[in-house]
Amino acid sequence: MDTRQSLLEKASRRWEIDRQLVQSMRHDEEVHHVAGPVIAISRELGSGGTSTGKMLANQLGFKYYDRELIEEIAAQANTDPERIMRHETSSRSSVGSMLLSFMDRRNVQDTVYLRSLVRVLRAIAKEGRAVIIGRGGPCVLTKALRVRFIAPFEVRVERTAQVYGLTPEEARRRLLEGDHAQRRFLRAFFGCEPNDVHLYDLVINTGNLSLEHAAELVITRLRQTWHEKEGK
Repeated sequence: MDTRQSLLEKASRRWEIDRQLVQSMRHDEEVHHVAGPVIAISRELGSGGTSTGKMLANQLGFKYYDRELIEEIAAQANTDPERIMRHETSSRSSVGSMLLSFMDRRNVQDTVYLRSLVRVLRAIAKEGRAVIIGRGGPCVLTKALRVRFIAPFEVRVERTAQVYGLTPEEARRRLLEGDHAQRRFLRAFFGCEPNDVHLYDLVINTGNLSLEHAAELVITRLRQTWHEKEGK
């Protein structure tokens, strides 16, 4: 048996163990509850979801988590934030990822990353009063207020071009790559589809809606949701 075949078989066995661990964690999440108001936001690039999330955190006095999650995940995984960022944006194939992590122990394994991410999300949910941007929050925190921000593609192109100083063609390419990366991430780690409307409590199209109005809609729904829970 050549070295490559041996590495593939060992990596495959480890992947199967990782898969079983992931399934076990998903079962745990089904019975997990948030302890206070938490808004978990999923957004299309260019939809204004990130800006609205910051607005919501400021208006509600909630903690805001986006890039801040990277440092906390890195601490849980006992690695540095740069490795977490590279892991999140990696486009390696599953076999290539297995081989690379097997040959270089410095690389973050998928299961290590996922377990660390879930622990961080659980800890944030336990404290409550938080706005979480992306990273599978709506897939994991099923008792949070889960919001999806969308907008027509050409509207997103125009906004992205303006914000980043890109040509329309460059903006289109960035959006297509970003949409693909989001689908790949959620499918691989959580088995979720970002455009599955049944995953969310609220889907907001910002094509003809101001971000201020979008924030008002989320706050109204949040108050309804938590008043209902407090009344039970």
